[in-house]
Amino acid sequence: MNKLIKLQIFYDQNKNNTVEVSVTNQDRKIMDKFAEFRHKAYAAYSIFDIENQAFDLLMNQKPHFPPRAPDAGNKLILDYVSDAKVFLDSTRNWIKKNVPDYFDEWDGIRKDLYSTRL
Repeated sequence: MNKLIKLQIFYDQNKNNTVEVSVTNQDRKIMDKFAEFRHKAYAAYSIFDIENQAFDLLMNQKPHFPPRAPDAGNKLILDYVSDAKVFLDSTRNWIKKNVPDYFDEWDGIRKDLYSTRL
């Protein structure tokens, strides 16, 4: 953190001067790997976000009596279950492909937290 603060102070004090930074091939490889990981992680997060939105819709509905649309509750539940299943399947595949060393541990936690039967 100290290094980051000192670097920021340096840039603030020298903003009119060109600062040359040499980037090695090793640096480029690491940056490429990080960008690839970030892209894959964002894809996984996007799937979670879809499931999370379906959950919020399900939980934040205020029931009307008598029901305006009797099937609305069923549709919300099915939407959530469907999105949750997509989330679990996609996450399972993502972990198996990208971090296979942790797959068994993750799968054990998943089995404890989520039932795959309806």
